[in-house]
Amino acid sequence: MNFFSSAAGAIGISLLVLFFELLFCFIMLSYLISLGLFALWIITLIDCARRDNKDFMYGGKDAKVLWILILLFFRHIAAIIYYFLIMYKKSKKSK
Repeated sequence: MNFFSSAAGAIGISLLVLFFELLFCFIMLSYLISLGLFALWIITLIDCARRDNKDFMYGGKDAKVLWILILLFFRHIAAIIYYFLIMYKKSKKSK
């Protein structure tokens, strides 16, 4: 074997190792993001269950039940929307 074929083999192995390292990082990042979204969903669900009906801007007397159903059926997207529409505005007003 000459120098170039052994160098090409080393470069190929290095690129393969780099690919698997990047794949592992991507998997871990997606795992952490999904874990964070799950935690946000649980927090918003608990917040919605504890909140009074008068704290919701829209929905009337059934706003709490409506938000709980939305959070149960649409999970992560609903948790993000609930956070910015209800929780974030309430925490800004209390400061």
